[in-house]
Amino acid sequence: MHMATILTYDEVKRLITTRCDPRDILVLDDSYSLVDDTKAGKYFKSIASEAFSLIGPWMENVRDCDKFSRVVACISMLSHMRQSSDLTGLALGVFAYRKDSGENHAINFMMTKVVKKEKINIRLFEPQTGEEVFLTDREKTNVHWTLI
Repeated sequence: MHMATILTYDEVKRLITTRCDPRDILVLDDSYSLVDDTKAGKYFKSIASEAFSLIGPWMENVRDCDKFSRVVACISMLSHMRQSSDLTGLALGVFAYRKDSGENHAINFMMTKVVKKEKINIRLFEPQTGEEVFLTDREKTNVHWTLI
């Protein structure tokens, strides 16, 4: 699912801070493999679907956004460990922020490589539905933390 493009710890941290303003960034591996941008949406939907089948429907404080986002991240890490020969982590993590409505929310982010271009995207996904999410400028400045 990933491409040969690999980012270092410092590159991951720099990319996150240039795209949003998190208070805390937790980068746990030395390097990360990127997902092919053209396959990212389909890949995420399949992982989110698997998480939903494991967790079940949303339930406040029990099966809510932070649990879904962490389970999605775990499933993707497990899949990457089993299928990849790269000695890297997969560039998919958890992203916690305050919505414009004032509600705290946790989603997933994925760093992707645009094929045949020198472009790396950070795409955001709702773990409970698998849909891509686009934050407002204000939400980008209200990021509590990221974990990858």
